Amino acid sequence: MHSIPWSEVLVKSVAAGLFVVVISVLSTMFRPQFFAGLFAGAPSVATVGLLLTGLNQPPKAASEAGGMILGAVGLVASTVTAAVLLPRWGAFGACAGSWAVWGLIAGLLYLLVPG
Repeated sequence: MHSIPWSEVLVKSVAAGLFVVVISVLSTMFRPQFFAGLFAGAPSVATVGLLLTGLNQPPKAASEAGGMILGAVGLVASTVTAAVLLPRWGAFGACAGSWAVWGLIAGLLYLLVPG
């Protein structure tokens, strides 16, 4: 198993955190503010992680990008599920159902898509 140096973890954490803060500030300046959370979370962290990996190990970055795409497909399914379940099952049920759908879709894609 490959061990990641602490310095790399620290740089990635700080860079991702700063990127999230900058995107959060920028996204709250625009309308609708509905998009603030969308742009501040996982895409920001994923982008920084992919950038830093791409600078050091381009082939690994290509593989990680493919994994991010598969995870995004699961995220879309999860979001649709949450939107449908929320009025019927409430917040807790919608969250549980959407996480289950994300895990199922992302897991199946991981098993089915070579790479």
